[in-house]
Amino acid sequence: MIRTTLYLDKAEMETICNQLDLPIVPPLGQITIPESMDEMLQLAEGKSQLNPQAEREGLVWVFGSGEDRISFKTISNKFLAKYGD
Repeated sequence: MIRTTLYLDKAEMETICNQLDLPIVPPLGQITIPESMDEMLQLAEGKSQLNPQAEREGLVWVFGSGEDRISFKTISNKFLAKYGD
């Protein structure tokens, strides 16, 4: 049972994942937030960094760190068309 939640800084999270031999999603780098949702959805589409033969599920956007962290996910329409219900 999970009793407590907290957000770690990215470096701390990577260290713990490496110690536990847990893979992490590879970062694509810093991207400026697009002006429109259509542009954001276009960026969500592309090949997976983990499996270049597969379309990626989408992009996770992360701003800030610790308790001031804000994150959300843009899901690729191609991914939804194939796997969504």
